[in-house]
Formats: sequence, structure tokens, C-alpha cells
Amino acid sequence: MEKRHMDAIANAILGPLQEAQHRRALELAADASRRTEGGNLAWFGIAGLMTGVISFRVTGGAFSDGALLGVAAGCFVGYVVRLVAAKRSR
Repeated sequence: MEKRHMDAIANAILGPLQEAQHRRALELAADASRRTEGGNLAWFGIAGLMTGVISFRVTGGAFSDGALLGVAAGCFVGYVVRLVAAKRSR
């Protein structure tokens, strides 16, 4: 057998496997990117939680009200920051 025939046979056998591995690597990279973005949004939520609890306790409000409103505000701010960052990267 000539080298080009052996290469053609090897590509026929291994080609689909290499393509599948490449697609899987792209999927994993996209999943890692989504996970990172979600983690960043969670940090905004935690910061909002702490800010809301402290501000409501100082003003005499209930702990739970401050926590809920703080998380909502923090997640909203995080979402807006993510949208602005996405528009800037285009």
C-alpha cells in the first residue's frame, strides 16, 4: 500500500472521531463561558443582598424585606452590566 492510501484509510476511520471531539470541545468551552457569566451575576446578587440587609436594618426595616429587595436590585444591576459589556465587545 502506498502512503496516500494508508492516509486516506486512516482519515476515513478517524475523521468522524476527530470531528466529534472538536464539536465536544467547542460545547465545553461555550458551557464554561455561560457558567462564568452566571457566577458573575451571582456575585452581584450577593452584594445586593448584603447592601439591602444593612440598609434596611439601619432604617428600621425588616431583615427579609431588605434581603429580597437587595438581591433583586443586585441581579438587575448585574444583568445591565452584562448587557453593556456584551454590546461593547461587538
